[in-house]
Amino acid sequence: GGVLALQLAGGASARSTHEHGAGPALSAPWALLAALGLWATYLLIPWAWAALGYHLPLVHDAIATRTLRQVPSPAEYINAYPHATDVFTLWWRLLLRDDTWIECTQLPFALMGACAMGSLAERAGASRERALAYGLAWLAVPAVALQLACNYVDVAFASWSLAAVAFVAGPLDAPAVVLTALLT
Repeated sequence: GGVLALQLAGGASARSTHEHGAGPALSAPWALLAALGLWATYLLIPWAWAALGYHLPLVHDAIATRTLRQVPSPAEYINAYPHATDVFTLWWRLLLRDDTWIECTQLPFALMGACAMGSLAERAGASRERALAYGLAWLAVPAVALQLACNYVDVAFASWSLAAVAFVAGPLDAPAVVLTALLT
């Protein structure tokens, strides 16, 4: 995914987006990747240790008791972590009929992170098409991509960090964008 985005950001593909619009060159491969990701999310039940170990217990306890509280458990770590994104997961879960799509909780945050990365890249001097490709490439970074399909909170927090940097940052140069991406 990341190699594809970087290829789209470079040479001939970037020229074709100027000639034919950004749609065909950028949307077809990413639409296919998004469809495959959603299909995998639909087929797989929640499987990640962190999701089953301490994110989803809070969600299911809140649904069962109709309140947010300390989850009674001998595993103290369930209540030790911040729960802001878990509360978002709770809202998301309340909109669903069952847990089939619960693993999509971080998608809105992932899109926010991609937009923030694209904004930072554009401020650093990238063309609009390259900035879009760089934003999408952020989704393909292994630490991001591997956690998109599970109910972790790391993508959400990284996205909020990127959005904060994009919000407060002035004009940026390329090394500052790379450093921001590495730090989040």
